[in-house]
Amino acid sequence: MKYGTLLDYVFWRGDMSFEKDSFNDVDNLVFSFLAYSNFINVPVSKEENEKGLSIKEYYSRLMKIGGFPKTLSWIIKEEELKIIAESKRFGEVLIKNYTDIIKNDEEDAVQFAALNFCFGKDQHYLAFRGTDDSIAGWREDTNLTYQKVPAQDLAVEYLNSNITDQGKYYIGGHSKGGNLAIYGAGKLSDEKLKRVVQIYDNDGPGICSDVMDISFLKRIDKITTRIIPTYSIIGMFFAIPFSNTKIIHSNEKMLMQHDIKSWQVTNKELYLSDRLDPEAENIDHALALYISDTKLEDREKVIKNLMLSMITARKRQ
Repeated sequence: MKYGTLLDYVFWRGDMSFEKDSFNDVDNLVFSFLAYSNFINVPVSKEENEKGLSIKEYYSRLMKIGGFPKTLSWIIKEEELKIIAESKRFGEVLIKNYTDIIKNDEEDAVQFAALNFCFGKDQHYLAFRGTDDSIAGWREDTNLTYQKVPAQDLAVEYLNSNITDQGKYYIGGHSKGGNLAIYGAGKLSDEKLKRVVQIYDNDGPGICSDVMDISFLKRIDKITTRIIPTYSIIGMFFAIPFSNTKIIHSNEKMLMQHDIKSWQVTNKELYLSDRLDPEAENIDHALALYISDTKLEDREKVIKNLMLSMITARKRQ
């Protein structure tokens, strides 16, 4: 049986529209990956942003201005976006209400981006971007271990403004985007939550119970799917024990398995493992012990060093 990545999936299934072949777990990976697209400089009018513009058109306009800015270009590349944009399945998917906020304030750093992907018959995937390589992004990711961060409140606002009384909604993201997905969904009203079909937490760090009461997440347990690679480290920080947790194989090693592009699929299914890598389990256990014995304000150093080691390794590729 042949295994590949989310980009291979686009080659394999890209000719199938959502009307002919319904949304699946691998589509979730594709949308979460697309959330890393930095369209901040793409000329889009306010009306176009509200009504929606196709992924294919976004790609076309992006190339006319010279491609992605340096930030995030090491995560998603123009040629990868092209593959997705030129596919029948994703090319005509509309992007609505693209939001991108960066605030490089040392005391109040914010890195937040979200997109409303509209596909099929009034279906939506509300995607939150994971951490980029901005100073604000890494500060905020570090801050997640010992305080509530502004992006979490922004996620709640985004979901409330995009979920209406029409259509079906999926919510998800990778890395910090996964954290924002579960936090934002957990704070929705009962009426809004009824419109949500599924929530995806793709190797996102959890929520520290020392920072806030996490009991509000129980209400989303039945509709949440947590996906982590066999060598999950980031996704095991304050991991929320959702009932539906899937462990996926990766073609990368060790910490680099956090890269969603490396996750393995076959046809339209995730290539799953029945357990975590034993070495990763030992590291996760050691980090959990360290963090539990460390004051909130002292956690920054170890988390920052881990995050920096990951971004440095990624950029060397």
